[in-house]
Amino acid sequence: MDVRAVLFDMDGVLIDSEPFYNQRIDAFLKSIGRAPESMIDFTGSNDNAIWETLVPEDATLRDALHAQYDAYRAVHPVDCVSRGNPQAPKLFEALHARGVLTAICSSSELSMIQEYMHVQNVESLIDFAISGTQCAYHKPHPEIYLSAMEALGVQPRQCLVVEDSPIGIRAGLASGARVVALSQYSADRLDQSEAHAIVGQLHDILSFVHPQ
Repeated sequence: MDVRAVLFDMDGVLIDSEPFYNQRIDAFLKSIGRAPESMIDFTGSNDNAIWETLVPEDATLRDALHAQYDAYRAVHPVDCVSRGNPQAPKLFEALHARGVLTAICSSSELSMIQEYMHVQNVESLIDFAISGTQCAYHKPHPEIYLSAMEALGVQPRQCLVVEDSPIGIRAGLASGARVVALSQYSADRLDQSEAHAIVGQLHDILSFVHPQ
């Protein structure tokens, strides 16, 4: 396979953030007296889907609580430094040196993607970044990956998608790309069986990219 571009999910791949997100929303729900009986795993999901799950019947209440949560998470942000995958910067450098294009395709807000790139000092190594909030459809729809491919000028068969969650894996598969699942942070917690391959560490991605 001639890989011309590697498209990365961010949460659970470039940042060990999914457990933090689950704990943060659980803490918020407890703070307003709406905690579920047990913590819900929203790994790979997006804001709209999360709040439709939490408040399925009342759209007005859902929007109000969502707004409260936006304010809550603004003062409880994920730490992109301590939770960043330490292998990511060197991997981006290696891909750049091989002439391989890179993109970050995340359900997170674009501001958070930009913050990650800034604090990890990889802005010059990332060719494109896109947030699910910029798309009409969320993962598992492939729009986010197809948009990145179009922006990079590559075809699906030339792309490698790196994901962790079943939702993200399905989005990558639907785009027509080859999909590699990273188990570094998910271990046996997520079903990654639909991916074309599974790797244990982020730097293993280089084995799929031939030197130019």
